[in-house]
Amino acid sequence: MSEATATILGASGRLGRLMQHVAGETTGDGLPLRYLRRADWDIGVSPAPALGPGPVLDLAGVTRRPPDENPGIAAEVALAARRAGARLLHVSSAAVYPGGMMDMTEDQILAPPSPYGRSKMAAEAQVRAICPDAVILRLGNVAGADALLGGLIDGKPALLDPVPGQDGGPVRSYIGPRTLAGVLQRLLNLAAAGADLPPVINIAQPGEVSMASLLEARGHPWQFGPPREGVVARVVLDTCRLQSVMPVAPVSAGALVAELDQMAGWP
Repeated sequence: MSEATATILGASGRLGRLMQHVAGETTGDGLPLRYLRRADWDIGVSPAPALGPGPVLDLAGVTRRPPDENPGIAAEVALAARRAGARLLHVSSAAVYPGGMMDMTEDQILAPPSPYGRSKMAAEAQVRAICPDAVILRLGNVAGADALLGGLIDGKPALLDPVPGQDGGPVRSYIGPRTLAGVLQRLLNLAAAGADLPPVINIAQPGEVSMASLLEARGHPWQFGPPREGVVARVVLDTCRLQSVMPVAPVSAGALVAELDQMAGWP
């Protein structure tokens, strides 16, 4: 395998399919991409194939199976990357943050409120212990791969959690699918070139959107459901660090939906 080849793990999942749909076989600068699916490596079950020595983008993890599998999966990938001498880009989640009125910065103390978030925090710790130079990417909601826009049923109103003082329901950081693929492509190119990347980067478009604004931009009916204990009203990522690495366009509900509409065949 060429020294200038990037390996993408978790290619069977939604984000892996996104990269294949948008990037194809190379990044924007022509860096070849090698996709590994579960059939190529069932992480934690079958032996790891040779990775690297180009950068490794780790999209592997579980969302529907017990989340406590995530730290072990991350550790297996990190060990394989370390053996290969490959630079590891590990995709984590905004779920590691507690949420609040202030934007979430990469340096703040983590306090994930959900079992999934705690599993991702533990996965980050495994990665950092095994690959100290890994880049951890804390990803906000991805339009189309999220529970809201990705789970709509025609003719059935979506139910939003009511949040006191927020007419549009919960507020989140988002990124469009094509925008995300472009960000990941550029990060792989930078890693392959030996660039000095920050150890942790929040991945989202600058700004925030409410759940109701997304549904209205989509033209989908919605209503508030009953009050629910433990609803996280606001999780918005500070994107200054990402913007110092590359420019990313501000977010808007209309632009997110338009970008998703261009993605025929995904997810």
